Amino acid sequence: VMHLLLKNSRFSNFEKCCIYITCLSFPSVGIYFLPYSEAVFTATFFIGIWGLIKKNYWVYFIFMLLSAMTRASVVIVIASIVATDLFFFLRERNFKQFMKEMSLKVAPFVLGMLAVFFYHYLYSGNFFKYYEVQSTFWTNNLQWPTKLADWSIEGYGMNIAAIFLVTLPGLIYFFSWRVIKPKSIASGYPSVFGG
Repeated sequence: VMHLLLKNSRFSNFEKCCIYITCLSFPSVGIYFLPYSEAVFTATFFIGIWGLIKKNYWVYFIFMLLSAMTRASVVIVIASIVATDLFFFLRERNFKQFMKEMSLKVAPFVLGMLAVFFYHYLYSGNFFKYYEVQSTFWTNNLQWPTKLADWSIEGYGMNIAAIFLVTLPGLIYFFSWRVIKPKSIASGYPSVFGG
């Protein structure tokens, strides 16, 4: 990962090793050395993003499908893709290109989630067994969010501050006409896989 991220950088090999060792010292890195779903999700997602950068759709498709099969949090990625493509649709008003780009990017995630549901159906006879277990043992239900909650008191305070100090001003800026239709950016719907 470090080789790919710092490939064409101005850092020497010694500096790259120092950065790598420093990154290893963070406690949250420990879960990535264990075969947990977080590690598998991050590895497959990173390779999928690499395929996106290299404009290789099949690498993107296969590894995003695999990442969608590891964690339910991939729903956040789907929402991000839809929001990004919605932004470009508002700027360019090209519905056909919007639907094509969004469906190409979202398809591996949807197929990955359907594969997980089908796998659970084969062994339990219930297509939504994953959500049944979540609601039975962790009191998580498939529902619209009703309240903001966090597992720690400090995290809750940081999230509330982020909502009011970052998210709301960011949304106001995002929906300003200057951002939707900037004069300095060339027109045309940017195709992620078109080269």
